[in-house]
Amino acid sequence: MSTAYKPLFNIRFENIFDARLDKYEVREQIRTDTSDSTRYLAGPDGVLAVFSEQNGASSSFVRPSFEPMPWSTFDALNREFDTEFVSEHDHRFWGFDTAEEWDQFQNEITRGENDDFYIDLIRYARGEPNGLIPGTVGFKKSPRPLLMAMQA
Repeated sequence: MSTAYKPLFNIRFENIFDARLDKYEVREQIRTDTSDSTRYLAGPDGVLAVFSEQNGASSSFVRPSFEPMPWSTFDALNREFDTEFVSEHDHRFWGFDTAEEWDQFQNEITRGENDDFYIDLIRYARGEPNGLIPGTVGFKKSPRPLLMAMQA
């Protein structure tokens, strides 16, 4: 799976494909899955998939799997639309002002998931209905030998 990118400032989806990038040798490429919400930009060094939001903004940019990274296309977009692109590994991609805010959010999610897992673990040990389904990762994570011994 490829990494997603997005501009720090919204770019109108239709503006990306209005030929203003031609001067950078970046043009639309029609592919079999081209649609109203998914279009492609091809530059000298690769292709970039562009996805539209319902409000008409471009939501994300993704390099199709196993294709070269289209740096020249990103450079053209940066110059033409005066914005920076960030990857999904950057806190700004998700709307956080700082990396610390993003880390705190991730920790809260993890804490909540762990709390839910341990509640299910206790319910499983008591023989009560729970979310530990045999064959799932959650079930495999649970200390089954210990739990089975506790139930015996």
